[in-house]
Amino acid sequence: MENGEYKVSLETLFKILSIFEMNIADFFNEDPSGATREREFEFLRQYQRLSPRAQEEVQAFVQFKMQGEERVRDERLKKDN
Repeated sequence: MENGEYKVSLETLFKILSIFEMNIADFFNEDPSGATREREFEFLRQYQRLSPRAQEEVQAFVQFKMQGEERVRDERLKKDN
């Protein structure tokens, strides 16, 4: 740390972003690409057209996938330390 500045390597930055489940655009508070936003909006439009029961199934699946991602992330962190 020098003159109130702290410099980290890109590798360290990407590890930090991984821990907080952020991408580089989130970190710098930038909008993601238009293609990414459009894909997310289309997913939301499709989700909204589903029945309430089907929406619950999608939510359960997303939670399942998130738990798997968390396990993988935790394993990577343990391996890196």
